[in-house]
Amino acid sequence: CFCTCGCGILLVVACTGSSNPTMAVLARCALDGDKVHIWQLIYEDDGAVSAVEIQADRSKKHLQVSVGGTGSGLGLGCGVRFISEGGEIYTEGDLLLYPRNLRRTITFARE
Repeated sequence: CFCTCGCGILLVVACTGSSNPTMAVLARCALDGDKVHIWQLIYEDDGAVSAVEIQADRSKKHLQVSVGGTGSGLGLGCGVRFISEGGEIYTEGDLLLYPRNLRRTITFARE
């Protein structure tokens, strides 16, 4: 956590009522702009959930973008992650089957 060295935090929540999604965005950024971490969550009335997470650290030349979600009543969730760090770029995919908590992670590409 980089909050102890000074950061700004932003939280926005939109609860729009029935037949519209509930959304939230949480962001924190170091005051010098070197590190940022952002989360976006969307909850649909039918129970479907999606999430986006972005992390960046300029001093470490690190960027990670993760996207995932679950379908309404499907018992299945999936996501994909893009990572650039230390001169390497790769993506990973996750598939999680409920209620057995069976998880599979697959690396799609690596350089």
